This record gives sequence, structure tokens and C-alpha cells, in this order.
Amino acid sequence: MLTPEGKKEANKRYQFIVNFLYTLFEEEGAIDWINYLNEYLEKK
Repeated sequence: MLTPEGKKEANKRYQFIVNFLYTLFEEEGAIDWINYLNEYLEKK
């Protein structure tokens, strides 16, 4: 993650995880977790 290519890869992985979590929480109906994730992303 120190090189430009590494930073690009890290960003791709980060987006993948965020999308995965949204999908998981929606499928499980975990509204509280979706709200928590939204709050975390707003602060970041």
C-alpha cells in the first residue's frame, strides 16, 4: 500500500468489503448494522 499501485489495490479491496457488508446486512435485515456502517463511512 506504499506504492501508487498498492494504494489502488487497497481502495478496490476496501470498496469490495463495503459492498459485501451492505449486501450481507440487507439480506439479513440488520438495519442497525447498516446504520452503524453508514455512520462509520460518514466519519471516515
